[in-house]
Amino acid sequence: DGYYLQAAYLLPNKKLEFAGRYSVISPDLARPSDASETGVAVSWYFDKHNQKLQADIRDLEFEAAPASDATEIRVQYQLIF
Repeated sequence: DGYYLQAAYLLPNKKLEFAGRYSVISPDLARPSDASETGVAVSWYFDKHNQKLQADIRDLEFEAAPASDATEIRVQYQLIF
């Protein structure tokens, strides 16, 4: 079982977007193994989805033994031609 929730707001200039994300996955296993993700993202659209720059930071938590946490930062550029 799992779910993913995202809320985003694109500013009226249609160039800058902010988003918040949260997800959880709970595999059907006998031992605790839930994983969750919480993060924020920002996107800059140069030419709609044809050319954009996106960055996000996520906090990842894993309950499986040994339990662990991690922070992930991603930056990506998309170019469609």
